[in-house]
Amino acid sequence: MDRVVPGYLCQAARLLVGLTQQELHVLARVSKKSINDYENGFIVLRVALAGRLVAALRCAGARFIAGEDFVGVIVTGRTAGVGIVSEPAGQGAPGNADAPHSPSNVRPPSSGPVRSRQAKPRPQDE
Repeated sequence: MDRVVPGYLCQAARLLVGLTQQELHVLARVSKKSINDYENGFIVLRVALAGRLVAALRCAGARFIAGEDFVGVIVTGRTAGVGIVSEPAGQGAPGNADAPHSPSNVRPPSSGPVRSRQAKPRPQDE
């Protein structure tokens, strides 16, 4: 796909391959705030940053597709659901930044479906 991937498509790809924003942040070396803002349409990323997101998502198994009237994402291969294992707060990123897919920081594919989080109901003000 030669076009810049829209933020909502990056979010769909990230969810399909089973990565959190934190995991994508470490893999792509893009700030978590930038990822969140991009996915929600608040900002437009520089081409270099968007390219790093797409490269990390492709490594995780996402394949971006585009036609004349559509864009989309599919997941291929056995790498779907592979992401890095989060370290406890304050411990820093696992592994070497130059080798984000080394065996020491890769988790096995997830076995369950991707579920979206739903907001907890707020108590009614009286």
